[in-house]
Amino acid sequence: MNAHTPAHGHNRSEIRKSVYLLPKPYEGNKYISQIKNAIKLAGYNVIHDDNGNYRLINFLKSDIFQLNWFESVNGLKGYVKKKIILRIIKLTGKKIITTFHNKITHTPENRTKYFYSIFKYLLEISDGIIIHCNDSYKFIHNIAPMIDENKIFYVPHPNYINVYPDSIKYSGYLKKSDELTLLFIGSLSSYKNPEVVIKLAVELRGCTFGIFIRENCYNK
Repeated sequence: MNAHTPAHGHNRSEIRKSVYLLPKPYEGNKYISQIKNAIKLAGYNVIHDDNGNYRLINFLKSDIFQLNWFESVNGLKGYVKKKIILRIIKLTGKKIITTFHNKITHTPENRTKYFYSIFKYLLEISDGIIIHCNDSYKFIHNIAPMIDENKIFYVPHPNYINVYPDSIKYSGYLKKSDELTLLFIGSLSSYKNPEVVIKLAVELRGCTFGIFIRENCYNK
């Protein structure tokens, strides 16, 4: 084979591989839209269905399944459904790429034995695992100690610069000239570790300090 011959006889005119992206892009979180664009730029077709409504034709057309937050399950029924889906994907010889977003699910009531079981299984059978933070290595090994590190790939988290419209109104906040102001963006919940901001405020108590929160507060 010379240097100009494509590996395995592939050529430029062959049909591009298709990636099944789950969940589908939605307005509440632009992350998936950015991932979809990145996959398309890499030369793949992107397929997706309405969340939870998997069409057989799209399953058959897909070569790779890129899963996000798939480990989130609500009870035994959800666990069994997702376990069956994962087994079918593997039995049909398709590839699974999962993104490790969170060490635990956002929803406290879903942190059950079913969540941890499906999470461990998903990490073990995935052909590739994307992480956005190097600390994720240790959390993955806590969940699945025998995981192969060679299938874990660090990819920086995409930013949201110019992704969302500039709709934040600051007119109700009057900043003092000598005030240090922090902008807290995102859901203000115990899961997001707001105590880190509070700790910082304590350490900086010698200066005028203000926190501007731009989101909803879900827990007290």
